[in-house]
Amino acid sequence: LNPVTRLLLERRLDQMGFEPGFVDGTIDDDTRAALRRFQRENGLEPTGYVDQAVLARLLSDLGGLLAPGR
Repeated sequence: LNPVTRLLLERRLDQMGFEPGFVDGTIDDDTRAALRRFQRENGLEPTGYVDQAVLARLLSDLGGLLAPGR
């Protein structure tokens, strides 16, 4: 994933309450744990890794992610 996509991914996980840790665009253990929680809750295999299905579900409704100050 490119740096912008990683940051959007973490911001979205945070916005949705999955607690990815510090939102800095780095996929670390906290981010992977948040991804697994998201995957379980959404009926996906909880791998902690991002694939097309995860990205599609997370980023389908960006909400306020691109708002100034985020």
